[in-house]
Amino acid sequence: MKKKILVLALSLLITLAACGQTPGSGSSAAPAEASQPASSSEQVAGDFDGEIVIGSILDTSGNMAVAGQATVWGADYAVNEINENGGIGGKKLRIVHYDVKGDPNEAINAYNRLVDQDKAVAVVGPGLSNIGIALAPIAEQKKVPIVSHFMDERATTNEQTGEAWKYIFLAEPSCNQQAEAIASYTVEELKVKTAAVLYDSSNAYSVTHAIPFKEYCQANGVEIVAEESFGKDAKDYKAQISKIIAAKPEAVFVPAYVQQNALAYKQLRQLGYTGLVVGNNTYNQPFNTLIEGVSPEGLYFIFNVDYSSEYTKFLGDAYKAAKNGEEPQINVAFGYDNVKIIANALAMSQDTSDTEALADIIANKTVEVMTASGPITLDPKTHRPVGMGVYISQWDEKAESVNLLQYYMAK
Repeated sequence: MKKKILVLALSLLITLAACGQTPGSGSSAAPAEASQPASSSEQVAGDFDGEIVIGSILDTSGNMAVAGQATVWGADYAVNEINENGGIGGKKLRIVHYDVKGDPNEAINAYNRLVDQDKAVAVVGPGLSNIGIALAPIAEQKKVPIVSHFMDERATTNEQTGEAWKYIFLAEPSCNQQAEAIASYTVEELKVKTAAVLYDSSNAYSVTHAIPFKEYCQANGVEIVAEESFGKDAKDYKAQISKIIAAKPEAVFVPAYVQQNALAYKQLRQLGYTGLVVGNNTYNQPFNTLIEGVSPEGLYFIFNVDYSSEYTKFLGDAYKAAKNGEEPQINVAFGYDNVKIIANALAMSQDTSDTEALADIIANKTVEVMTASGPITLDPKTHRPVGMGVYISQWDEKAESVNLLQYYMAK
């Protein structure tokens, strides 16, 4: 994979011009508290005529609640920022949130409610790929676009036709792209010659990380000496880890959700594995609290945004101010980005209630739209970003903050 050090040469682009905004404008906005599972953002004073409703279907309770609540916070922040700057064509943007608890059926029901009852014209979608895959054909029938950060390519591409689902859009690099980024770093920078893979075989997101990682390593001279899996409810991976340790890999790739990653990492270290551990983009908070007492040394993982960047700092600072200094997750930026892409399309829409036209604009006119992750351009053929990379990261030795090491451009 072609490696590049990131230069965040961001500029003011179509979205902000259309919405009359500058990067980080409205940074003093106070988003609605993100912990409410079914709520709408607070009305912001302004000269508005009616409202434009968008929805969100996120996991604000259950195992993924921390990530879901962070996404809600970022989405609310973007809505308030847009409204403080005049809304969309003089109309206030309102967001309605539903907690889907990590359940595809809950997500489908929530999407239907948003479309049929709340009259949402677009939806900030779930972060879980399994849910994104389940929603794709439903959105095809309802014709209301979903913009999200579900990374599995099957959420954005119809496997039967090979074509992009018309109403589904991804706002970060896909599973293949992020898996290949960490695989590239493992091969080119960490110089390993042997590796193992431990993943959740019941989770599409985990599987579609494991496969491209393994294929990239094998194509570049790294021997995969062990490949083990576990189920979503498993709490003890020691049998699989013992087999991995016996195979003596220099690195172990564990691409699952944060609780699973923390459990696997702790058990690897408890069983005496001293080699490298590499992973996906769910090793950020609360991973550090879940491995209390275990050093994060030798762990490398994906992080998507740089909250110290002059273009993103406003969002991280606002989050820390609202959360008593708590460091922002990457999901804060995801929520913000999803709303900004929707708002960009709404600002160009002649009729903001025409959801089919809105999907067409998102597909064809999302060009260098300014987000907290940098400018995003969507490929009309895949509905996924082009030219967007990720950071290879490490926790500091006290597991208190994330250090960004290098930026890899996704293919």
